[in-house]
Amino acid sequence: MKLNPGRLLTVLIALFLFSTLAQPSLAQKALAEVEPDFVTPIGMGVASDSSLMVIDRGLEALIRVNLKTGTRAEISSNQLGSGPDFIAPIGVLADSHSAVVVDAGLGSIVRVNLSNGKRTEVSGKNRGSGTSFSTVRTLTRLSKDSLAVMDIDLRTIFRVDEKTGNRTILSSPSVGQGPTFVDPFGLVTGPQGMLFVVDRRQRALIRVDVQTGDRKTVSAPGVGHGPDFERPTRVAALETGELLVIDQGLRALVSVDDRNGHRRILSSEKMGSGPDFVTPVDLLIVDHSALVLDLGRRSVLSVDLKTGDRSILSAGRSTGQTRLYQPMGLTSTDDGRLLIVDPRQAALLSVDPQSGETRILSDASRGKGIFLITPESVSITPSGEILVGDATNIALFRIDPKSGDRSMASGPGRGTGPELQDPIGMTSLEGMAVTVDPGLRAVVSVHLSNGRRTLSSGPEQGSGESFAAPLGVAATRKGEVFVADPGRSTIWKVDLTTGNRSALTLKPKQPTIELGGTVGIGVDNAGNLLVTDVKFKALFRIDPVSLSLEELSGPSVGDGPSLTRPWGVTVTPNGKIHVSDSALGGIITINPNSGQRRLINLSPAP
Repeated sequence: MKLNPGRLLTVLIALFLFSTLAQPSLAQKALAEVEPDFVTPIGMGVASDSSLMVIDRGLEALIRVNLKTGTRAEISSNQLGSGPDFIAPIGVLADSHSAVVVDAGLGSIVRVNLSNGKRTEVSGKNRGSGTSFSTVRTLTRLSKDSLAVMDIDLRTIFRVDEKTGNRTILSSPSVGQGPTFVDPFGLVTGPQGMLFVVDRRQRALIRVDVQTGDRKTVSAPGVGHGPDFERPTRVAALETGELLVIDQGLRALVSVDDRNGHRRILSSEKMGSGPDFVTPVDLLIVDHSALVLDLGRRSVLSVDLKTGDRSILSAGRSTGQTRLYQPMGLTSTDDGRLLIVDPRQAALLSVDPQSGETRILSDASRGKGIFLITPESVSITPSGEILVGDATNIALFRIDPKSGDRSMASGPGRGTGPELQDPIGMTSLEGMAVTVDPGLRAVVSVHLSNGRRTLSSGPEQGSGESFAAPLGVAATRKGEVFVADPGRSTIWKVDLTTGNRSALTLKPKQPTIELGGTVGIGVDNAGNLLVTDVKFKALFRIDPVSLSLEELSGPSVGDGPSLTRPWGVTVTPNGKIHVSDSALGGIITINPNSGQRRLINLSPAP
């Protein structure tokens, strides 16, 4: 069975870090009284005539938006309400009493009680029979007790019984006839009960028969007249049968006639007045208006369907501050700046470790191309290219640091070989990226010239004990590759030519130390391995020749802010070590001689 992006991360955190069974407190209840700013608003659903539910990936929260005033209130989050924590919430349906959230990290559908924020699993790992979800993205309602759920990894639409959680396949490569989904991104139920899917890679709108699973292209380049889709993202249906599609490439709201596939632009930079779309990610119909959720603006926009005029319904206050929410992958440039990816705000950021000056290099509001959703790893190639691995897009992207533009280096539609599932750790060699994928339980080499993916070491490649949960990877100047595997509590040395794996037999300098939750790995200027450990909340140093193991900084070594959930690790040219800590929401600089720790105070770039 395939694993979902974030699943192993969730398990590790559950095992090594903390329990989520805390009881509600006065502080938690007070959260609901503070109007939250949007961070990464990614999906929305209509709850009633007067309110809208927005799921915010950055806040890991469900937010209620008053349709009349635009004010916001937190309804459920990992600090408010009980039940399974959100990991990567990405879509939502709502009614007056509850909301149904699709969470790509949990690999589950979760119901939220709107009165108390309580979360319960509807269907997923722990509830329901049938084929397991792999990477769920969006959902729509089929009937009172039935949902249609899109899985992008399986390229399948599931029918889910809300009462039992049972899953059956409605349409897939093996169920139904017609064009196979390639990159299905949006899903809606039309007025006649048919399903409509927008496929981003095929630039197409596809109709699906809910009885047979048959698929037919309704509108695409060559099917229907009008401006071709560039990057269609979401679809909504009017009661008249007219379909509306939001297109990130066109930055426009497009009307589609499902009878002939003809397309016309209803609202864009050149059609209608008001604030332009930046990165529209979701679309709903309320009364006679379209509501568009714009990740780039971190706003909900209302669009007049007659005139195309746009107005902001709800937007977060701009504080001028830049901060980290869930810093994970970390690397450094030749001039000493730090590059870090933050999946909760779906961004690549640059940090000056001396001044703390922080700027966003690429996110939904900066740069063109497919926007980042769950960036988890970052690396710089020997030639200076910046690469980012995204678990939800299941792809590697090149990032232009000046413009923030993103182009796919390898992923759906780019390169051959085994499809990535969760590129959570990455390093670079000449002409090649090397990524570890816990879903594949493998090391995958990516040829940057053509995006071709090769399984370098894994279940069917190389000798040695199998990986359990490879999360980190690093390469020395000699080209030796090492992998951090918390599932085995070990560090592997991997031969990329043969795929052979061997666990390092370490020699602790102190009799009381050992590895436990090894997640991040890097190499210092002397060629030693640096390993972050979430179980022991420490940074360890390993000599790859003598195999000596020592605690460089942690509970027993060094002063300063304690490591809480250390993840990525990198070394700048001056020899200073830097560790991302997703619990602290920051970066800690570590003195390699004393283990002394200093939390970098972030400040917005001028």
